[in-house]
Amino acid sequence: QRGEQLISEAMQKSNDGVFNVHFCVIIEALLLNQPIAPLLKILPPLPKDYLLSQKEIVQFAQLIQQYADDDSADLILLHKALEKVKTIIKQAIKQNTSEATLLTLCQSLDRIRHFELLRACVKIAQPQWDRPIWMYYRVYAEANGKPAKCSDINRYRLEDSLKKAQEQNDQRTAGLIDKFLNQYYESHKP
Repeated sequence: QRGEQLISEAMQKSNDGVFNVHFCVIIEALLLNQPIAPLLKILPPLPKDYLLSQKEIVQFAQLIQQYADDDSADLILLHKALEKVKTIIKQAIKQNTSEATLLTLCQSLDRIRHFELLRACVKIAQPQWDRPIWMYYRVYAEANGKPAKCSDINRYRLEDSLKKAQEQNDQRTAGLIDKFLNQYYESHKP
């Protein structure tokens, strides 16, 4: 009975897209320490080659944000839930995903510090869109969010991207890069 309640709650949270319903059921089951497999069997099946629409990816990013903002959902459980769906996410972002959609997803993944999927997004985005934000996310993800682990070459890349962001009046990106570089310099003081 608790499983049926979980599924109905998941269906309400995710207005369309079987993938997002699956993700909600997985995370809710983990939060309540319930077995996942029996609950997923009740749902319509999710094919291994399922491709998310742009709308579903944005909704997925919003779900990540909601769970990240929820005090009861810790990052470990979010990461466990993402482990179960990351293959589908990696396939979905390869399919003509818009820059805005990828950026929304990256911001959500950054929020929960999921560097593996962040790297997958950057791998798709950076060759297509030469913008400072993508260099920032590339360096940030490669260093697993730890400025001290940033290589010298990546520091140079970030310094260049900071200049470009400032020239383009992209204050948000400039702020992210500046903060990261300041932490890098702090960690490399003798």
